Amino acid sequence: MVRDHPNGQKAGTETGDGNGDAQDGSTQPTESADSAVLFDDKNFSDDGASQGVAGPGCKNVARRDVTSSISASGSLKLWSGQNCTGKSLVINGDVADLGEVGFDNAVESVFFG
Repeated sequence: MVRDHPNGQKAGTETGDGNGDAQDGSTQPTESADSAVLFDDKNFSDDGASQGVAGPGCKNVARRDVTSSISASGSLKLWSGQNCTGKSLVINGDVADLGEVGFDNAVESVFFG
């Protein structure tokens, strides 16, 4: 589920069902990610372009609205607007197809924390 919360809260503070499960259905890790690789194609494909982003805090991505999969070593929050505004989604680790969680080609910023 995608939510509107433009306050840049720490990743992992909201859960999908209130039972410790993230919105992507995985169990929340205890640590937040401090970097991520965003892939233009799903399944972390090397056939398309990719870009890296690192924290702490809110970081705008260089190439907006092209991310279809993401690799991260912990919890972080994706945002549909720059400066961590708009719709958001908490993820935990790798997501091979952002289309399956309603966030394909929608990432404009990422919050690490």
